Amino acid sequence: MDILVRLGFFNEFGNSRLLNGLVEYFNFFKQGSAKQIGVDKIKDNQILDNIIKRHSRLSPSGKTYMDLNVKAILNDIEEWMKCNNVRDYSIKEKIDAQKEYLGFVHLTTGKEEDKRKLLVLDVKPLVSQKYNKIWAYAIDEISIGSGKKNRLTIWANKFERKPLQSNDILYAYKVEKNDKGYWYLQDYDIIDIEIFE
Repeated sequence: MDILVRLGFFNEFGNSRLLNGLVEYFNFFKQGSAKQIGVDKIKDNQILDNIIKRHSRLSPSGKTYMDLNVKAILNDIEEWMKCNNVRDYSIKEKIDAQKEYLGFVHLTTGKEEDKRKLLVLDVKPLVSQKYNKIWAYAIDEISIGSGKKNRLTIWANKFERKPLQSNDILYAYKVEKNDKGYWYLQDYDIIDIEIFE
């Protein structure tokens, strides 16, 4: 279940980071069966401490919260997390999780405005046999808008001004097909994946 949450299978209930946090708290309270918890286990989490105080009683020694109402505690934790707008994982974190758990990346949005946003899957230098030097780079990419994979060529001088690597997201301003049927990326910008949503 943790992997499915991380991959966004339950996003209709909230973003993956929020749901992962809720699962962690659920596990922290022994899947809802916890009856007591040591005060020292939560002393560094003021929010959790305040929530538990409302839904339990303190032992005479003052070292243990007893008779936990775990359902009420988890409901309050969920409410607190939702009110604090827990941000989802970044695109880079989503890419890393998909590669780790699925072995491929799938970020297709189906939006027209995202068709020119391309996720770089692989970059390969193309070396001239005659001169033994790189004349261009082949870029395997997938459109975030359409999900279609393609290979584009970028002239070496353009690539060196704006180098690309796997997992970069670029915006393709100009793509042209030559008379041999090869597609060339003529103008592009790299999108900061930490702010891309």
